[in-house]
Amino acid sequence: MQVSVSKARAIIVLASDENADQSDARALRVVLSLTGVREGLRGHVVVEMSDLDNEPLVKLVGGELIETVVAHDVIGRLMIQCALQPGLAQVSYT
Repeated sequence: MQVSVSKARAIIVLASDENADQSDARALRVVLSLTGVREGLRGHVVVEMSDLDNEPLVKLVGGELIETVVAHDVIGRLMIQCALQPGLAQVSYT
C-alpha cells in the first residue's frame, strides 16, 4: 500500500503495543519525519501518546502541525463521565 502525506486530509499516528517510552519514541520519529515535509502537508495530524510525560516533547517538535491524544487519559475521563451519567456508555456505542 502506498500513501501520500502531502495529499492526505488526515494523518493518524497510533501508539504501538511496545512499552510506553518505545511507543512514544516511535511517534516522535514519525512527527520528526512529518516536519521534514511540513510545507506539503494539508491534513490534520493526530498523534496518540502512551505517556503523558512525553507529550510536551512531541508537541514541541511538531508545533502547530500536530494534535496529541493520550488515550488512557481520555478513556479514564470518559469512564468517569459514564459513572456520573448513567446510560452515557450506551449512547456512545449506538
